[in-house]
Amino acid sequence: MPRTRWLQRSVVGLVASSQLLGCTSWHVETLSPADLIASKEPTAIRVQYADSTSEVLYEPEVQGDMLVGRRQSNGKQSDHAVALADVKRTATRRLDAGRTTALVLAMGAVVGVFVGLANMQGPFDNWGQ
Repeated sequence: MPRTRWLQRSVVGLVASSQLLGCTSWHVETLSPADLIASKEPTAIRVQYADSTSEVLYEPEVQGDMLVGRRQSNGKQSDHAVALADVKRTATRRLDAGRTTALVLAMGAVVGVFVGLANMQGPFDNWGQ
């Protein structure tokens, strides 16, 4: 495989895999679950219970005194309900500026290394000539 093709594929692989990391993180909310859903309308929330277990609910809604949502992001209808009184803490995903900056800098450094390696001449480049 020619070096330029190797470099191109490496850069594409790096960029694609970095997207899996994402630039978001969970941030604990101070609002009650009902107020949070009413004001911010999040697409997903992480719910922590009194026993310190947690789970993510997608498309959460408050119905009476119950928090209702889907356990899988691709689910078609709500399949899980929990009493609001059982919810100890909620968190939502937000953009993390520090993580985003670090990711961009790291990607730049790795791309720089790949470019340097692609342009480097090794001891066997002219072998047989």
